[in-house]
Amino acid sequence: MALPEPHTYRYPHEVCPVEYSKTPCSEFPNDNPDLHDGPSWYAADEDDSYVDSIEVLDELVFDTAPEDEPAAPEAEPASHAPADPFYTLVAAMESSAMALGATPNSIALLRAMLGATRMDTIEPTAALDDLVSAGLVSQSTMGFVRSERLTREVVAWQDILREKSDDFAACGSAALDEWASNLVTRVLGGALRPDAVRRDLRKRGVAAFGLLAAA
Repeated sequence: MALPEPHTYRYPHEVCPVEYSKTPCSEFPNDNPDLHDGPSWYAADEDDSYVDSIEVLDELVFDTAPEDEPAAPEAEPASHAPADPFYTLVAAMESSAMALGATPNSIALLRAMLGATRMDTIEPTAALDDLVSAGLVSQSTMGFVRSERLTREVVAWQDILREKSDDFAACGSAALDEWASNLVTRVLGGALRPDAVRRDLRKRGVAAFGLLAAA
């Protein structure tokens, strides 16, 4: 009896090639990177030089968020034009009057006398009556108005201080400090001596023919 020829067993993949595909991660721990894309397992005491290292970038640190950053400094505004010398005189006379006990009504009257506010808004007072008696204010159907003489003197001193004129004759017979002190004294009701007011005005830069601060 003849023995059958021996047959060699062949694995299925030897008959038909098997297609392999990598899985996203391994089902069981292993160290074969050809089987999956997940982490590789390795023993802690083995050489890990073959494991790809991951570079960790330093965290970016901002002191302030962009929206919290201070805005760029704005350009400095252009220098202001020089102060009007006549209104410097008005301010000096107001400061002197307040230092000598002027009331808000007195200050309003003084400003109206100098043309800084309207005369028709001024309420009748004893000081206003005194100004009428002195010929500095007159009363018309429209109310109280500055007299022609006072208006001429105010405009003349405006032009002198603003260097639009050098005609001191139009300012009257009194120097600037004397003229200003007389007006402040009458607005305050005549309780003070003009010399005391004049000394205070001179401390504030009001001189005989102009302003010391503007010199």
